[in-house]
Amino acid sequence: LAEHAAPQGTWRLRDKKSGVEIPCQSDGSKVRWLIDELPARESRTYILEKAEAPAPDRVTLGGDLSLRIDGKDRTRYFFDAGAKRPYFYPLKVGDNGVTRGYPMDPRKGEAEDHPHHTSLWFAHGDVNGKDFWHKEVISHVRFLEQSSGPVYAKIVAENRWGEELTE
Repeated sequence: LAEHAAPQGTWRLRDKKSGVEIPCQSDGSKVRWLIDELPARESRTYILEKAEAPAPDRVTLGGDLSLRIDGKDRTRYFFDAGAKRPYFYPLKVGDNGVTRGYPMDPRKGEAEDHPHHTSLWFAHGDVNGKDFWHKEVISHVRFLEQSSGPVYAKIVAENRWGEELTE
């Protein structure tokens, strides 16, 4: 992911040498883009221009907070009351999952230890003397932002860590 400061607006990014258009996305202060591969010690030059219309969204958030890239499911944000904390599951690169299924979707042959390891999540073992890694609950309160676009999707969630704090 690369970025460049730019004023509000809709932008188009082209590779200067090949003329190929590169998907880019602006948040009003910066334009961000992804390139698939850049070999070591190689550089590229891009042309950033105002665009008439935004590029189509490649990265989208579904109603169930599924993250899709080019129409393929990559992960889902779980925040229901039954979970110890919000988490992302499964995590996929291509068609391959990179996390185990247990405890969300146990699979034959997988270890069934660490039931608090729910794929990708964020917690700490000591917050004001309480263990939010193993024991205490982190609850989803609400979404402050949800957006998607040609390069990335973004969610900003408010979560409550017991009675200790809200993030």
